[in-house]
Amino acid sequence: MSYYNTQLVELSLAKNSITHIHTSTFQNNTRLRHLDLSENSLISIHQEIFSYNRELEWLDLERNNITDIQPSAVRNISALQHFDVSHNNINSVHSDTFQHNVELQLFGLQINRITYIDPSIFRYQPKLISLYVSNNEI
Repeated sequence: MSYYNTQLVELSLAKNSITHIHTSTFQNNTRLRHLDLSENSLISIHQEIFSYNRELEWLDLERNNITDIQPSAVRNISALQHFDVSHNNINSVHSDTFQHNVELQLFGLQINRITYIDPSIFRYQPKLISLYVSNNEI
């Protein structure tokens, strides 16, 4: 599956049975700002999948089966403001995951399997106003 519309700004692929996304799937959607991949069956997010989506502001990955967020998966999304990975199976978040996401305002991490969050994880997010970590194992 690949989307070649270079003018695409918003895309919802929610409530499908997507299990894997190829690294080139969104590479031509450089203007994409809103991407909803919620309620699928994703287990992981490849580290280069959003490398061409620098304008992406809203990324919803809630209600999948994701176990880990690789730091490089969101590294190039400097415009990211809303990132929701709630209702997954994530057990940890690397301390440098959001180092390049200085625009992040909302981070949804509730209802996962998080046991520990490094206090320095959000040191580069001066605009963070909403952080949801309830219903974890902290």
